[in-house]
Amino acid sequence: MNNKPHILVVDDDISWRENLEEAFGNKHSVHLAGSLLGAKDALNRRFCHVAIVDLRLNGNNVNEGMEVLKYIEGLDEGTSPFVISGYADASMYDDFRRMGVSSVTDKNTIIKGESIDKIRAKVEKAASDAWSKAIRQQWHVSPFGVLRGLFAREIQQDLRAGPMTELRPFLSSLVRPLYPRLQAKREAVSIKDKDEQNQILAFEVLCWSRALGQAVVVRFGRVDGFRRSLEVQPLGLVYGNLQIENEPHFVSRSHFEGAVYRIKELDFDKHFNPPPLKKNSTPPSS
Repeated sequence: MNNKPHILVVDDDISWRENLEEAFGNKHSVHLAGSLLGAKDALNRRFCHVAIVDLRLNGNNVNEGMEVLKYIEGLDEGTSPFVISGYADASMYDDFRRMGVSSVTDKNTIIKGESIDKIRAKVEKAASDAWSKAIRQQWHVSPFGVLRGLFAREIQQDLRAGPMTELRPFLSSLVRPLYPRLQAKREAVSIKDKDEQNQILAFEVLCWSRALGQAVVVRFGRVDGFRRSLEVQPLGLVYGNLQIENEPHFVSRSHFEGAVYRIKELDFDKHFNPPPLKKNSTPPSS
Protein backbone atom coordinates (compact mmCIF):
# COMPACT_ATOMS: atom_id res chain seq x y z
CA MET A 1 0.00 0.00 0.00
CA ASN A 2 1.16 3.51 -0.86
CA ASN A 3 1.70 5.35 2.43
CA LYS A 4 1.84 8.83 0.91
CA PRO A 5 -1.07 11.28 1.28
CA HIS A 6 -3.03 11.70 -1.94
CA ILE A 7 -3.51 15.04 -3.68
CA LEU A 8 -5.98 15.64 -6.52
CA VAL A 9 -5.12 18.48 -8.92
CA VAL A 10 -8.10 19.74 -10.95
CA ASP A 11 -7.07 22.09 -13.74
CA ASP A 12 -7.83 22.14 -17.46
CA ASP A 13 -4.38 23.54 -18.28
CA ILE A 14 -1.96 20.64 -18.72
CA SER A 15 1.06 22.82 -17.93
CA TRP A 16 -0.42 23.80 -14.55
CA ARG A 17 -1.24 20.17 -13.80
CA GLU A 18 2.34 19.19 -14.60
CA ASN A 19 3.79 22.05 -12.55
CA LEU A 20 1.70 21.18 -9.51
CA GLU A 21 2.45 17.48 -9.91
CA GLU A 22 6.15 18.32 -9.89
CA ALA A 23 5.76 20.63 -6.87
CA PHE A 24 4.01 18.02 -4.70
CA GLY A 25 5.00 14.69 -6.20
CA ASN A 26 8.01 14.00 -3.98
CA LYS A 27 6.04 13.67 -0.75
CA HIS A 28 2.56 12.94 -2.09
CA SER A 29 0.78 10.75 -4.61
CA VAL A 30 -0.62 13.24 -7.12
CA HIS A 31 -3.71 12.52 -9.25
CA LEU A 32 -4.79 14.73 -12.13
CA ALA A 33 -8.16 15.77 -13.57
CA GLY A 34 -9.00 18.36 -16.20
CA SER A 35 -12.77 18.70 -15.81
CA LEU A 36 -15.70 18.44 -13.41
CA LEU A 37 -16.51 14.91 -14.60
CA GLY A 38 -12.88 13.89 -14.34
CA ALA A 39 -12.67 15.28 -10.80
CA LYS A 40 -15.83 13.47 -9.68
CA ASP A 41 -14.60 10.22 -11.17
CA ALA A 42 -11.26 10.58 -9.40
CA LEU A 43 -12.93 11.37 -6.07
CA ASN A 44 -15.33 8.44 -6.46
CA ARG A 45 -12.49 5.99 -7.03
CA ARG A 46 -10.01 7.28 -4.46
CA PHE A 47 -10.07 9.21 -1.23
CA CYS A 48 -7.82 12.26 -1.57
CA HIS A 49 -6.48 14.13 1.44
CA VAL A 50 -6.17 17.42 -0.47
CA ALA A 51 -7.79 18.73 -3.65
CA ILE A 52 -6.23 21.69 -5.49
CA VAL A 53 -8.95 23.15 -7.70
CA ASP A 54 -8.94 25.69 -10.49
CA LEU A 55 -12.29 27.44 -10.86
CA ARG A 56 -12.54 27.86 -14.61
CA LEU A 57 -12.40 24.49 -16.37
CA ASN A 58 -12.57 23.72 -20.09
CA GLY A 59 -12.88 27.40 -20.94
CA ASN A 60 -16.22 27.66 -19.11
CA ASN A 61 -17.16 30.03 -16.34
CA VAL A 62 -16.28 29.33 -12.73
CA ASN A 63 -19.31 27.09 -12.15
CA GLU A 64 -17.43 23.85 -12.87
CA GLY A 65 -14.75 24.57 -10.31
CA MET A 66 -17.36 25.53 -7.74
CA GLU A 67 -19.21 22.27 -8.50
CA VAL A 68 -16.03 20.34 -7.71
CA LEU A 69 -15.82 22.13 -4.35
CA LYS A 70 -19.49 21.41 -3.63
CA TYR A 71 -18.98 17.74 -4.45
CA ILE A 72 -16.08 17.55 -2.00
CA GLU A 73 -18.26 19.24 0.59
CA GLY A 74 -21.05 16.72 -0.03
CA LEU A 75 -18.71 13.74 0.40
CA ASP A 76 -17.73 15.19 3.79
CA GLU A 77 -14.74 12.87 4.24
CA GLY A 78 -12.11 15.30 5.43
CA THR A 79 -10.62 16.21 2.04
CA SER A 80 -9.08 19.67 2.35
CA PRO A 81 -9.85 21.81 -0.75
CA PHE A 82 -7.46 24.51 -1.99
CA VAL A 83 -8.25 27.00 -4.75
CA ILE A 84 -5.47 28.06 -7.10
CA SER A 85 -7.12 30.12 -9.81
CA GLY A 86 -7.01 33.42 -11.62
CA TYR A 87 -10.81 33.76 -11.38
CA ALA A 88 -11.51 33.90 -7.65
CA ASP A 89 -13.01 37.14 -6.37
CA ALA A 90 -14.22 38.55 -3.07
CA SER A 91 -17.85 37.61 -3.76
CA MET A 92 -16.91 33.92 -3.51
CA TYR A 93 -15.13 33.98 -0.18
CA ASP A 94 -18.17 33.34 2.00
CA ASP A 95 -18.93 30.25 -0.09
CA PHE A 96 -15.29 29.17 0.13
CA ARG A 97 -15.39 29.37 3.91
CA ARG A 98 -18.63 27.38 4.13
CA MET A 99 -17.19 24.73 1.83
CA GLY A 100 -14.06 24.38 3.93
CA VAL A 101 -11.60 25.83 1.41
CA SER A 102 -8.27 26.01 3.24
CA SER A 103 -6.51 28.54 1.02
CA VAL A 104 -7.13 30.69 -2.06
CA THR A 105 -4.20 31.65 -4.27
CA ASP A 106 -4.25 33.75 -7.41
CA LYS A 107 -2.36 32.07 -10.24
CA ASN A 108 -1.02 35.45 -11.28
CA THR A 109 0.94 35.80 -8.04
CA ILE A 110 2.69 32.50 -8.82
CA ILE A 111 3.36 33.57 -12.40
CA LYS A 112 4.88 36.81 -11.10
CA GLY A 113 7.38 34.84 -9.04
CA GLU A 114 5.80 34.37 -5.62
CA SER A 115 7.44 31.37 -4.03
CA ILE A 116 5.34 28.24 -4.08
CA ASP A 117 6.98 27.21 -0.81
CA LYS A 118 4.25 28.92 1.22
CA ILE A 119 1.57 27.08 -0.73
CA ARG A 120 3.46 23.82 -0.37
CA ALA A 121 3.71 24.24 3.38
CA LYS A 122 -0.05 24.85 3.69
CA VAL A 123 -0.87 21.85 1.49
CA GLU A 124 1.50 19.58 3.40
CA LYS A 125 -0.05 20.64 6.73
CA ALA A 126 -3.57 20.05 5.42
CA ALA A 127 -2.59 16.67 3.95
CA SER A 128 -1.04 15.62 7.25
CA ASP A 129 -4.15 16.61 9.19
CA ALA A 130 -6.46 14.81 6.73
CA TRP A 131 -4.23 11.73 6.82
CA SER A 132 -4.45 11.57 10.63
CA LYS A 133 -8.23 12.02 10.50
CA ALA A 134 -8.62 9.26 7.92
CA ILE A 135 -6.56 6.86 10.03
CA ARG A 136 -8.69 7.63 13.09
CA GLN A 137 -11.90 7.08 11.10
CA GLN A 138 -10.76 3.58 10.11
CA TRP A 139 -11.07 2.47 13.72
CA HIS A 140 -14.67 3.68 14.04
CA VAL A 141 -16.11 1.93 10.98
CA SER A 142 -17.66 -1.51 11.42
CA PRO A 143 -15.63 -4.13 9.52
CA PHE A 144 -18.86 -5.96 8.72
CA GLY A 145 -19.88 -3.07 6.46
CA VAL A 146 -17.73 -4.61 3.73
CA LEU A 147 -20.15 -7.55 3.46
CA ARG A 148 -23.24 -6.47 1.57
CA GLY A 149 -26.21 -8.67 2.40
CA LEU A 150 -24.71 -10.34 5.49
CA PHE A 151 -24.87 -9.59 9.20
CA ALA A 152 -22.25 -10.20 11.86
CA ARG A 153 -24.21 -12.79 13.87
CA GLU A 154 -25.15 -14.64 10.68
CA ILE A 155 -21.50 -14.93 9.68
CA GLN A 156 -20.41 -16.23 13.05
CA GLN A 157 -23.22 -18.80 13.18
CA ASP A 158 -22.68 -20.00 9.60
CA LEU A 159 -18.94 -20.47 10.05
CA ARG A 160 -19.39 -22.21 13.40
CA ALA A 161 -15.91 -21.10 14.42
CA GLY A 162 -14.68 -18.68 17.08
CA PRO A 163 -16.57 -16.12 19.18
CA MET A 164 -17.59 -12.64 18.09
CA THR A 165 -14.84 -11.23 20.30
CA GLU A 166 -12.36 -12.88 17.92
CA LEU A 167 -14.28 -12.49 14.65
CA ARG A 168 -14.69 -8.69 14.84
CA PRO A 169 -11.01 -7.78 15.46
CA PHE A 170 -9.92 -10.42 12.93
CA LEU A 171 -12.13 -8.96 10.19
CA SER A 172 -11.13 -5.44 11.20
CA SER A 173 -7.44 -6.29 10.72
CA LEU A 174 -8.27 -7.77 7.34
CA VAL A 175 -10.31 -4.92 5.83
CA ARG A 176 -9.26 -1.79 7.77
CA PRO A 177 -6.53 -0.84 5.24
CA LEU A 178 -9.22 -0.74 2.53
CA TYR A 179 -11.16 2.13 4.10
CA PRO A 180 -12.83 4.18 2.75
CA ARG A 181 -14.43 1.49 0.62
CA LEU A 182 -17.46 0.89 -1.58
CA GLN A 183 -19.65 -2.20 -1.50
CA ALA A 184 -20.19 -4.01 -4.79
CA LYS A 185 -23.65 -4.05 -6.36
CA ARG A 186 -23.59 -7.82 -5.95
CA GLU A 187 -23.94 -9.34 -2.49
CA ALA A 188 -21.33 -11.47 -0.75
CA VAL A 189 -21.34 -15.21 -1.47
CA SER A 190 -20.72 -18.23 0.72
CA ILE A 191 -18.32 -21.01 -0.28
CA LYS A 192 -19.71 -24.44 0.65
CA ASP A 193 -18.14 -27.89 0.76
CA LYS A 194 -20.52 -30.32 -0.97
CA ASP A 195 -18.48 -33.24 0.34
CA GLU A 196 -19.23 -32.11 3.91
CA GLN A 197 -23.01 -31.59 3.77
CA ASN A 198 -22.67 -28.10 2.31
CA GLN A 199 -20.79 -26.80 5.31
CA ILE A 200 -19.86 -23.14 4.83
CA LEU A 201 -16.09 -22.84 4.60
CA ALA A 202 -15.74 -19.15 3.81
CA PHE A 203 -17.33 -15.97 2.52
CA GLU A 204 -16.19 -13.92 -0.45
CA VAL A 205 -17.04 -10.36 -1.38
CA LEU A 206 -15.97 -7.89 -4.03
CA CYS A 207 -15.41 -4.31 -2.93
CA TRP A 208 -13.65 -1.17 -4.08
CA SER A 209 -10.96 0.23 -1.80
CA ARG A 210 -10.84 4.00 -2.16
CA ALA A 211 -7.67 3.97 -0.07
CA LEU A 212 -6.01 1.86 -2.78
CA GLY A 213 -7.98 3.18 -5.76
CA GLN A 214 -8.52 -0.43 -6.76
CA ALA A 215 -11.02 -3.29 -6.64
CA VAL A 216 -10.29 -6.15 -4.27
CA VAL A 217 -11.72 -9.55 -3.43
CA VAL A 218 -11.99 -10.36 0.27
CA ARG A 219 -12.17 -14.07 1.20
CA PHE A 220 -12.29 -15.25 4.82
CA GLY A 221 -13.51 -18.25 6.73
CA ARG A 222 -12.71 -21.00 9.18
CA VAL A 223 -9.00 -21.43 9.77
CA ASP A 224 -9.38 -25.17 9.09
CA GLY A 225 -11.41 -24.60 5.93
CA PHE A 226 -9.96 -21.55 4.21
CA ARG A 227 -7.51 -23.49 2.00
CA ARG A 228 -10.23 -25.97 1.17
CA SER A 229 -12.50 -23.08 0.10
CA LEU A 230 -9.92 -22.05 -2.51
CA GLU A 231 -10.04 -25.57 -3.94
CA VAL A 232 -13.83 -25.70 -3.94
CA GLN A 233 -14.30 -22.25 -5.50
CA PRO A 234 -11.37 -20.44 -7.16
CA LEU A 235 -11.18 -16.74 -6.40
CA GLY A 236 -13.26 -14.27 -8.36
CA LEU A 237 -15.13 -16.70 -10.64
CA VAL A 238 -18.51 -15.76 -9.24
CA TYR A 239 -17.92 -12.14 -10.31
CA GLY A 240 -16.89 -12.95 -13.87
CA ASN A 241 -13.46 -14.60 -13.73
CA LEU A 242 -11.58 -11.64 -12.27
CA GLN A 243 -7.85 -11.25 -12.84
CA ILE A 244 -6.29 -11.63 -9.42
CA GLU A 245 -2.95 -10.04 -8.56
CA ASN A 246 -0.36 -11.90 -6.53
CA GLU A 247 0.84 -10.97 -3.03
CA PRO A 248 -2.43 -11.03 -1.09
CA HIS A 249 -2.77 -9.49 2.34
CA PHE A 250 -3.22 -12.43 4.78
CA VAL A 251 -4.59 -12.36 8.32
CA SER A 252 -4.87 -15.45 10.52
CA ARG A 253 -6.22 -15.98 14.04
CA SER A 254 -7.00 -19.02 16.19
CA HIS A 255 -10.31 -19.77 14.46
CA PHE A 256 -10.38 -17.53 11.37
CA GLU A 257 -8.23 -16.95 8.31
CA GLY A 258 -8.64 -14.57 5.41
CA ALA A 259 -6.96 -12.66 2.61
CA VAL A 260 -7.46 -9.58 0.46
CA TYR A 261 -6.57 -9.98 -3.22
CA ARG A 262 -6.18 -7.01 -5.54
CA ILE A 263 -7.93 -7.06 -8.91
CA LYS A 264 -5.93 -6.04 -11.99
CA GLU A 265 -8.72 -4.53 -14.07
CA LEU A 266 -12.41 -4.02 -13.39
CA ASP A 267 -15.22 -1.90 -14.80
CA PHE A 268 -15.91 0.49 -11.93
CA ASP A 269 -19.31 1.67 -13.21
CA LYS A 270 -20.52 -1.88 -13.84
CA HIS A 271 -19.80 -3.21 -10.36
CA PHE A 272 -19.97 -0.17 -8.04
CA ASN A 273 -22.04 2.90 -7.26
CA PRO A 274 -20.36 6.24 -6.44
CA PRO A 275 -19.96 7.03 -2.74
CA PRO A 276 -23.10 8.57 -1.25
CA LEU A 277 -23.07 12.25 -0.42
CA LYS A 278 -23.26 12.65 3.35
CA LYS A 279 -24.68 16.15 3.39
CA ASN A 280 -26.24 18.70 1.10
CA SER A 281 -23.68 21.00 -0.46
CA THR A 282 -23.87 24.72 0.25
CA PRO A 283 -25.82 26.73 -2.32
CA PRO A 284 -23.81 29.60 -3.73
CA SER A 285 -24.47 33.09 -2.41
CA SER A 286 -26.83 35.15 -4.49
